[in-house]
Amino acid sequence: MEMTHQMSKEAKINSIENLYQSDWLSLDKAHWEKSNGSKFGWEYVKRNQCSNIVMIIPIMKHNGKHVLVRQFRPPVGRYTLEFPAGLVDIGENIETAAKRELLEETGYRGKIISRLPDRAVSAGLCSEIITVFHIQIDENEDANLHPKQNLDESEELEVILASKDALRELVYENKSTDLIDVKLSLYCSGLFI
Repeated sequence: MEMTHQMSKEAKINSIENLYQSDWLSLDKAHWEKSNGSKFGWEYVKRNQCSNIVMIIPIMKHNGKHVLVRQFRPPVGRYTLEFPAGLVDIGENIETAAKRELLEETGYRGKIISRLPDRAVSAGLCSEIITVFHIQIDENEDANLHPKQNLDESEELEVILASKDALRELVYENKSTDLIDVKLSLYCSGLFI
């Protein structure tokens, strides 16, 4: 696919001002310039102490079930249904982070099948970049027979194994009282539409 740009000059960031910083998050203001030279400011959230975000789409090799997590999310005050995900530590290999997060959140070990290119999560609000991995879990392997989570003390989540029919019910028939993560909904759009 070929794309062409009409603008001879592109927008750019001139400087970034830190407005607030905590241990895990920063509120920054980008002072930027439109392609026509007009100058503006844009406030956004940035994560500290990590270099990226990983999301894992884990599927069982033999029974085809998807591994989801039901997690309490304080910003929305509800439980969500989503794929396992987490932060990539500074200096950590991104594939290692994906496998680590899968193991910590679900107790399962798996093999990376594919990796999608980096994507923006919510480009108008935050600087997060996410990398998505498809991981196959052999549920018959000894290491996966009795999975045990290794959660941080601040995490509240449970593992959900869902067939394709269960995913359809959760996402399209609204058979869950939990909030469905948009990334899970978009994935299901590809499966069912």
